[in-house]
Parts: sequence; structure tokens; C-alpha cells
Amino acid sequence: MTRSGWSRWTALNWSPTGEVLAEILDGGPAFRWTRSDDGTWTGVWANNVARLRLGARGRVEWSSPTAISKRVAASLPHYLALDRDWDALAATLPTTRDPHLALCVREFPGLRLLAQPFGETLLAFICSATKQIVQIRRMLEALALRFGDPIAEGYHTLPDWERLATISDAELRACQLGFRAKHVRGTAEVLAA
Repeated sequence: MTRSGWSRWTALNWSPTGEVLAEILDGGPAFRWTRSDDGTWTGVWANNVARLRLGARGRVEWSSPTAISKRVAASLPHYLALDRDWDALAATLPTTRDPHLALCVREFPGLRLLAQPFGETLLAFICSATKQIVQIRRMLEALALRFGDPIAEGYHTLPDWERLATISDAELRACQLGFRAKHVRGTAEVLAA
């Protein structure tokens, strides 16, 4: 079943466990993924919006707003780092010398880093000072709603660095950034220049 205005669910060639998928999407550095009660994840990165779920055969399935589904289809495999050989990368880790690392690799097979856009990663990092994940999410969502561009109904990009450089500290603080506002604006001014 598809939600009105969303593409059909399409399977990816990827079968992580539910726990591994949750660690990938909920553990940062993206901070823009939320899980629904039905286990579906909805996330925003760059100018993309997608929903992910584990399908009946254990494969990840995706759906997106129909108007941007071609763009999401092209972007999603790279964003999810499906173009990397994670088993080969995991084999290079020093698990024989680090029992904790060996446990993590064993408990979360296929764990990977998202190919999160650098600017979004940097913005989230600056916002993360002394904050928990839920608070970082709120800050980023407030920035997107107030200063980002619409992607699809109800979803916005994060503002780019050029836009952030034009926003006052007071306006940034209104997005719950607190003392981080001056650091966001200062970084934006350097990057925009």
C-alpha cells in the first residue's frame, strides 16, 4: 500500500537486521531520520526525502514523494553506502586486538556510515555540543522549517552555508541553538566567503 503522493515501495539489495538499520539511521550523524510506530523510517538529506522499512523478505524497501522519486532512486544507494564493500572494510578492522570492537562487529553485522552531505554533517556537529540526539534533531528541524527550501509537502532542506551566513544570532537562537548560534553563523561566514 502506498501513501497518497508517495511512490510504490521498491526493494534494495540490502538486508540488515532491524537493530542494525536502527543504529545506522538513529545513531547520527544524519539526525534527520525518525521512526514511526509501524517501524517505518522517514528521513531527509540534501534535497531528498525517503521512507525505509524492512520488507517481508528482510530486504530494505524505500518509497519517496512521487515528484522526486527519480532523484531519490539515483541518490539513495550512494547515501546508504550500498556502493561500498562493508564486509571487506570490516575485515580490515583490528578486531583481534580490540575485544570490544570485535563484539560490535559481531553484534551489528553490516553496520555502516551514511554518505551524509558534508555541510549537513558539519552543521549537526556544531549543534551537537552538550546536546542529546533528540535535541539536535529539534534544532535541525527548526532550521530547516524556518530557513530551508521546500523539498516536498512538509519537508525542507537544511539551509546552506550561504543562507546561514545571513541569519542573525537571535534568529538562530530562536531555533533552540543557544550559544551554538554564534558558532554556526561564524562557520557559515567563513564557508560562504
